[in-house]
Amino acid sequence: MKIRAALLTIPVTLAIAVASAGAAPITMMPLGATHHEQIAALGSTCAVPYVPAKVKAAFLDYPTIAEEMHAEGTAKVGISLSEDGKVSRAWPIQSTGNAILDRAALEAAKDGSYDPERSQCQAVGGDYQLEVNFSLDQ
Repeated sequence: MKIRAALLTIPVTLAIAVASAGAAPITMMPLGATHHEQIAALGSTCAVPYVPAKVKAAFLDYPTIAEEMHAEGTAKVGISLSEDGKVSRAWPIQSTGNAILDRAALEAAKDGSYDPERSQCQAVGGDYQLEVNFSLDQ
């Protein structure tokens, strides 16, 4: 089952609120000290010199077998975004404790659609962490 998520923007941290019951939220934040907002505010010529990266669309597939096993957990996945918002790499940071859910979290990260961060009016790549929460209660 594919679940389309609706976007909810929060400063510096991004969250996806999934629109269907049984689905879980995905949150995104920069990895490391790569924030550009202070640099971007100096000498910029565009109206909005800094814009954080954001998730345009995310699809979380809660595997049927994991649901039947009543498997739940939170996975943390790292992603590298290029300047055009494409995922160039995804890797596990923290496991749910269930390999099926971990694979689903990696797939959701790879298949997501992203807008890259903009600093000094230019798109920039960067590394981010997605937190994927699998919960049967939602």
